[in-house]
Amino acid sequence: MVGLFLLAVGGRARHLIGRPWLYDLSQLAIAAVAVASVAILFAAIEHGLASPPDMRVVGNGSTSAMLRWYQDRAAPRLPRPAVISTLLVVYRAATLLWSLWLAVAGMRWARWIWRCARQHGWWSGQAAPPVAAPPSL
Repeated sequence: MVGLFLLAVGGRARHLIGRPWLYDLSQLAIAAVAVASVAILFAAIEHGLASPPDMRVVGNGSTSAMLRWYQDRAAPRLPRPAVISTLLVVYRAATLLWSLWLAVAGMRWARWIWRCARQHGWWSGQAAPPVAAPPSL
């Protein structure tokens, strides 16, 4: 959704829509996708920072809080288990760094989005202000 929003904003800035009602509709659609994108980003950050990670522990009635290693029946050939592990603090630090990067990048994207949204005016009845072409991300 966030990628779709950035593509829509960039495409709308590069190509002027000829019909006034279609131009206004595209502006409203981009605003709606913007609200959805911001909500998705906030939910992703909140989920990453405040929720425990999904450990993907399955089988034999195991959970992330309780591991049952013994199974009294097995096939002739036993499966080979694999474990990829790190400290929870490493996961939290990586999530925090990603969130901080996202906040800084979001500020740059917001300036670019603002320039793109103003590129041909806010509404079709409005005269477009003389704005230089928006730079790419």
